[in-house]
Formats: sequence, C-alpha cells, structure tokens
Amino acid sequence: MVEWSKIADNGSYEEWDRELLKSKDYNIFQSYNWGEFKRKSGWTPLRYTAIDKSGSHVAMAQILIKAPFPGIRFGWAPGGPVLVFPGKSIKDISNIIESLLFIIKETTGISTIRFFSLMPTQAFFSYSINRHLKRPIYKINSGYSIELELPAENENLLSQMTSKHRYYLKKAIGENLDWKAGNEDRDISDFLKTHSDMVIGKTLQSLSKNRKDIENMCSSLRDHVLILNGYIHGEVVTSCLILIFGKKAFYMSAATNTRGREISAAYAMFNRMIAILREKGISDFDFGGIDPENSSAEGVNHFKRGFGGNLVEYVGEWEWSSSEMMRYAINGAIRYKAGRL
Repeated sequence: MVEWSKIADNGSYEEWDRELLKSKDYNIFQSYNWGEFKRKSGWTPLRYTAIDKSGSHVAMAQILIKAPFPGIRFGWAPGGPVLVFPGKSIKDISNIIESLLFIIKETTGISTIRFFSLMPTQAFFSYSINRHLKRPIYKINSGYSIELELPAENENLLSQMTSKHRYYLKKAIGENLDWKAGNEDRDISDFLKTHSDMVIGKTLQSLSKNRKDIENMCSSLRDHVLILNGYIHGEVVTSCLILIFGKKAFYMSAATNTRGREISAAYAMFNRMIAILREKGISDFDFGGIDPENSSAEGVNHFKRGFGGNLVEYVGEWEWSSSEMMRYAINGAIRYKAGRL
C-alpha cells in the first residue's frame, strides 16, 4: 500500500531532485527546475510523491497544468511518473497509477492528463498502466529514441558507428572547427542564429525557436543546460543544445547551416559533444527521439542511428480524461497545434 501526497510549492528543489535521482527512470523533465522553467511559459507545476509503509519513496510525478480553454484544465507529465526505485517491487504499478489518478482528480479538478514515461517498454508496465489509462488519439512524441552508453574511450565509440558515419566524422574533424560550450547570451545567440539559418534554408518554419524560451531554460536550469557551437573562421556553422541531469544527457535540439552541411560539421559536433559529456561524468545519452512514421524525419533518423546506439521504444504516452468528449477535444487541440504544447 502506498500513500501519495502533494508537495507544497515552496518545497526544497534539492530534496525533490535528490529523491528523484535515486530512481532508475529519473530524467530532466521531472526535475524541480524543469517545472519552474515551464512555469515561466504559463504552466503550473504540481508535484506528488508516493511513500510506502516503510517511509521510502516508490514513485514521483511532476505534472504541468494549463487551462487551454475556460473551465478546462490539461495536465502534461513529460518523463513521468517516475516508478522504479531501488529495492522496490514493480508489481504494484497498477495500484500506484490508480492512487495517483485519485489524488490528481481530488486536488486539481483536471479535465485530461497525459503521461509520457521514458522507461524502455515492458509488457508488464504497459499491461498495468492500460488498466487505468488509454493510449492517446494523437501523440505528442513518437515514443522511440536512440540511447548510447558512453564508452570511456573514443575508439570504442568509433567502432559502433557505421562506415559512412566514420567517413563523415573524419572529413569534418579535418576542417578544424573551433568549439565553444556554455549557456550565456553569446552561446544562445549563436545557437539561435544557426537554427534560424537552418529553418530558412530548409523552409522549416514550424521548427523555429523562441529566444525568450531558450533564455528562460538557461536561467532556470543553469548548469543543466549545455549549448555547443562550432565555428569556421569565426562564423558559427553548427550548434546543439543538451540537457544534463545526474548521469544522463538528453539531446534537446540541434542545427547546422548550409556551410556546416557542406563540411559535415554535425558529425564533428557530435564527437566534441560526447567528449565534453564524458568529462562531466555522463554515462547515458538519449538522442531525443526518432520518428519512424514521419517520412520528413528520415534524414535525422539516419544521422542518429548511424552512431550505433540502441533503438529504444519507451513505455510512452498514456492519458486519462473526464469524458470521451473531453478526450477527443483535447486530442483535437493537440493535433491542431501539431503537438506543440
């Protein structure tokens, strides 16, 4: 038997993150400061913890709440709930989910809530969750990604790559790019410049970035955000934004402009990024999703898969709604916004 409780808004972020990091499925999107970052764009983070009879944590959930329409409250839990804690059985997952839904409905008056678990898929997890939640009509994320266990030596990483990736990496390294890593104003500006150049060059306006959003992310998450920019003769040509939490890193966004693509700069960027992450003690790297159902994502999928990581299917997205009509309305709104919350 577990007991869920709601954490006060003035709770300690250190305590929340310390307990979260004890779990196997912890991630940056369930961290305290991710919730505070999203608060700046109109979401209200609510945090819940589940304790067993021994007083130990068995589950945690940070849920972001927003009212897209008057009288309708939507909940979004990226990376949550977190369910796998050391020494705790997973056989009670069904009861944990049921009791979480109960306290959420009691404390929020929510219309629809959607969870997005980053645990690798397991039949027992899906079976247990399916007793209380449904798969969404329209997904926000694909549910697939590439995960890399970072080797201690670069040679081991090279051996995992396809021959074409090794060729492009060698070509890019030969261009002797200059690198700068950080999360200050200059880093943000150069990242956004590269991204803007890519969006314009490929006519991908739907992927444009908001400067204020990136600034808020950096100010809220601080050292958990790493922006890496690569330069040729002082001009930025390739960039990426990585989120770091515990021993895990998450590939949030990347861009390479026309000049960068000519010299395969993204391959050298990946190589430099991995070296930096190893220096920081990172052991697990998530490539931030691939989409097998989207033909326009084939190039990105090929780039990510070629580095030799493991293809992972997450437990993924599940939802509860107060009614089927509400469920269809919320899913319709998500589809209209192309999954951009």
